[in-house]
Amino acid sequence: MRSLFFEIRTTVGKTVERSGFTVSKTLRVLGIHRSRYYRQLHFEPVLEGRFNPLAARGEEWLVIGYRRRNPGMNHREIAYAMMDEDIAYLSPSSVYRILKRNGLITPWRDRLWSSKKKDKPHHPTKSGRPTSCM
Repeated sequence: MRSLFFEIRTTVGKTVERSGFTVSKTLRVLGIHRSRYYRQLHFEPVLEGRFNPLAARGEEWLVIGYRRRNPGMNHREIAYAMMDEDIAYLSPSSVYRILKRNGLITPWRDRLWSSKKKDKPHHPTKSGRPTSCM
């Protein structure tokens, strides 16, 4: 699977070759910041210890695809289900970060009830004995 940046780099290269525009002008027309293009072009990650910054990049698409196929699952369920199905081995926090970065985290649901007990008092009365609101 090719990355999106590979496609961008190929498009920019072909456009510069065919049109005679400079790379800067081509990037401006495409709406890509020049600094971001060159940062990705010369990207050489330094692998220190056991942390691999590229580990989630390839698996990021797997998480996004799995989330779109299973919209009712939260990040923990997705992480463990992907491990069970031998798709990817990521921690729930990594899955959460990937989903958050791509805008796929669903907000918390509001409670539909105020309390589990129907006779729970909402405020004390002047007589000292609480009354329930129904």
